[in-house]
Amino acid sequence: MGVGRLIPIDGDVVKDVNLGRMIGSTESDVDKTPKADVMIRMIGSIDAGTLVDPVRFNFPEIEAINGLKSADVVLACVDSFLVREQINTFCRRHHLPLVDIGLGILTRNERLLRADGQLTVALPDTACLRCGPLLTDEVLDRERRERPPGYDRDPNAPGDAQVVSMNGTLASEAANTVLDLITGYSGGRRRVGWWQYNGRNGSLAPLPEPVRRRVGCPACAEQGHGDSN
Repeated sequence: MGVGRLIPIDGDVVKDVNLGRMIGSTESDVDKTPKADVMIRMIGSIDAGTLVDPVRFNFPEIEAINGLKSADVVLACVDSFLVREQINTFCRRHHLPLVDIGLGILTRNERLLRADGQLTVALPDTACLRCGPLLTDEVLDRERRERPPGYDRDPNAPGDAQVVSMNGTLASEAANTVLDLITGYSGGRRRVGWWQYNGRNGSLAPLPEPVRRRVGCPACAEQGHGDSN
């Protein structure tokens, strides 16, 4: 779609549970192929002219940090609030636009009770993720204590939770947001901010009140500081 360079960042190897949720992966990749290499193969099959610079490490390893420094826009889709906070602070330090998506799934007795997600767009001069309701001290402290596996918040869920097609909705909207940041195709109608997604009824709606920069936000305090060292 005109993006000339992509930097997929992931330190993991394809597992069998990824096959139903990672486009481009095949059974022959299981336990062998780095996820970043799957992206090289898939993107190359679509447009060989697109430059792909894979990073086979996870944030905040130095290789991932260096990869992000060279980007124009960061699109984050991580499982952990703690890692999300680190990426958010990194983008503040380096004046990078951040588009973040996430989906939390709650099941009971193999039935879906809740599938709540968010799409957040934070520019260097707007509220960051720590300014709003997503990354509060309470949320971060709770994750440090509990660290539930994967996307599923039910500790008794059988097997690994699946990232269902609802994540595709958030991913597509995130891509639309990045394209709008680059081209301005919406004429300002998409704007920046926070959207809430309800996977059970399919709604994606902005927060009733815009999130504003918070006085005392620890991430915004890092704005423009560059590397922490």
